[in-house]
Amino acid sequence: MGAPIWLARTRVDLARLLLERGGDGARATALLEQARGTARDLGCASIERQANALLEPAGEPA
Repeated sequence: MGAPIWLARTRVDLARLLLERGGDGARATALLEQARGTARDLGCASIERQANALLEPAGEPA
């Protein structure tokens, strides 16, 4: 059973934790980019916005 939207949501949540903890910015960025791509492909604007918001402070344009 595929559940790509839940995977995207989980990636955003994990990336948020990694950013809060510090030291894992590259991993968090990769997770957020994956989540953003999945959300965009599936038309889930809320997850895409969350990923973009977390990418912006990391110096990554949305």
